[in-house]
Amino acid sequence: MPPVRESLAVSGSAGQIPAGATIGGRFRVDGLLAQDAVSQTYRATDISHRNAAAVRVIPMRLLGASAAQLETDVENASALVHKNLIEVLTVGREADFFYIATELLDGQTLREFIDGKRREGRTVSFRGACNLITHIANGLERAASTMPHGGVNPATVWVNKAGRVKVADLGLARTLPMLARRGIPAGGPEHAYLAPELLAGGQPTLASDAYALGVILFEVLTGRLPAPPLRISGAGSDAPSGIDGLIAKALARDPGARFHSPMELRQALASLQSGASSGVSAGPMPGAAPAPAPRAAEHRPAATFAAQPQRESPPQAQQTQAPAQASSRFQPAQLVAPAPAPAQAQQEDPGAASPAPDGRRSTFGRAFNLAEVAGGAIDDAQERWLIQKDRLDFGPFSLAQIRAQIQRGEIVGEHMIVDSDTGARKKVKDFAPLRDFARHSERQIEQNRRAHAEVRHEKSEKAKSAFTMLVVSILVLGIAGAGGWYVLTRKAANKTILAERSEDAEIDAFLKDVKLSFQKASTVKRGSGGGSHRSGGSTAGDGDFSNDANFGDASKHGSGGDETLDDQIIEETMMKHYRGLVPCLMQERHRSPGVSEMSVDFVVRGTGKVSAVKVNGQKGGSFANCVLGRMPTFPKYNGNKTIASWSMSMR
Repeated sequence: MPPVRESLAVSGSAGQIPAGATIGGRFRVDGLLAQDAVSQTYRATDISHRNAAAVRVIPMRLLGASAAQLETDVENASALVHKNLIEVLTVGREADFFYIATELLDGQTLREFIDGKRREGRTVSFRGACNLITHIANGLERAASTMPHGGVNPATVWVNKAGRVKVADLGLARTLPMLARRGIPAGGPEHAYLAPELLAGGQPTLASDAYALGVILFEVLTGRLPAPPLRISGAGSDAPSGIDGLIAKALARDPGARFHSPMELRQALASLQSGASSGVSAGPMPGAAPAPAPRAAEHRPAATFAAQPQRESPPQAQQTQAPAQASSRFQPAQLVAPAPAPAQAQQEDPGAASPAPDGRRSTFGRAFNLAEVAGGAIDDAQERWLIQKDRLDFGPFSLAQIRAQIQRGEIVGEHMIVDSDTGARKKVKDFAPLRDFARHSERQIEQNRRAHAEVRHEKSEKAKSAFTMLVVSILVLGIAGAGGWYVLTRKAANKTILAERSEDAEIDAFLKDVKLSFQKASTVKRGSGGGSHRSGGSTAGDGDFSNDANFGDASKHGSGGDETLDDQIIEETMMKHYRGLVPCLMQERHRSPGVSEMSVDFVVRGTGKVSAVKVNGQKGGSFANCVLGRMPTFPKYNGNKTIASWSMSMR
């Protein structure tokens, strides 16, 4: 990656849009994704659709007068919808920047993919390279009638986790040509993917896009950028000899001698892949023998489409092996790798392909087994396998990664495994390298499931038992508590009854020795200053025993005011319950033997409750408090209070 020449982030996070900010009233910023020489790209959430999006922000100061042209080009690109093009959601201007919102892919750039292969010491197989270039060309073909791309490089090509290839940055190259100088490997020239005419200041064309595709094709097949001599075949690659001529034409300096479009390059690759002539020739290579004419595609073993390790053969080995490779490259499969004896082959794979009527072995539908026969054991570390679940493809994965997913139960025997290089597919349970492992793992997973189910069942039973014991304990405690409460309340009731009986006996014994006389009860009328009893009476200013402010309810239209209890009710109630007051007189006589009279003034509220008493003119003291606590309840009435007097004497 070239050094950033004009970064938005001048220092640290300066110049970055903070998380939570909204762009265009639609995209809420979640965080910074990437930054290049001219822009910043943010992960954002499309508020209107609740989807993730990528928003690229370009300062207007970098665009100048070309801002209008960029907006037009990107709007034209947004009208192009294709499975191999990244969808442009919207474009616009806000504040001092221009923004482009696109779909957000969960995957990696082609640059990251190639670099990963290089670290592993591997390259992409010819079949895989053809698939990759075809996808890119398909996307560029959709845009060809509107505009060329002008900036195709590994940083503008994305591969998602399902293996889908998509081209990005369509419509940017005309106003932002520096974006075409991205995607180079470490140490490579920044113009590696630019056609000579673009370096000379020319405008992007379909031929310049074909040049960029040619560089990408060379790099994925060899793991390095093009450099003379442009030779691929016979140097550790599974590509046919015609690939050298195709690369030479794709990278021609003269646009007129080059493929005129990515689609023309795609067609030449397809012809070369099928075994027909690609229509191009690289001419004789120094020191190389003329290559024999290629035969039909069915003569070529499917095993040669597998990804190959990147390696260099010693010069002596190359000299000895070159004639053999040249003479055997397009020979029938049985000549490339000796087939096992018929009985043995049938025993190892009953479904193996049978010989065709002309005696040659067909490779259709048997790519997996032929790959093992031609090249030995399949490389576990090579990420070439797709897993199909519910009509969706996941991957690519290596066999080691697939085994790990099988162990976790994420992949089962009924799922399909697809060779991304050859397109062949089988059920996982029928794929020889995984068959036994999948069966063993499924049995192990089932055993673990049953063991976990038993543990859960045991825990559930224990929890049920504990809950049952808790409920039983609560019931026992409740019953015991209710029984205890009943016993205690019963005892209390018995004690109360016994106390009442004892008190009645004491009252009866007391009354045998005295003779009681009663003064008729009377009530104090309104306007009176207090009680009329000779021994008591109310004191001026005593609010409880004063009727001065008892004027009745003003909301009632009658002249009589509120109700009061009459003398007869007072008399009947007191005479019915006078025995309840005798214990107070007995206690007072015990303290003061000379007491022989109990004159009571009291206040009865509308609820029938007595709220205040005076005994022998005293409002407080133990005698008055005892009487207040034992005063009976009178009938309720519609009034505020009734002040009454009643007395009892003995001799």
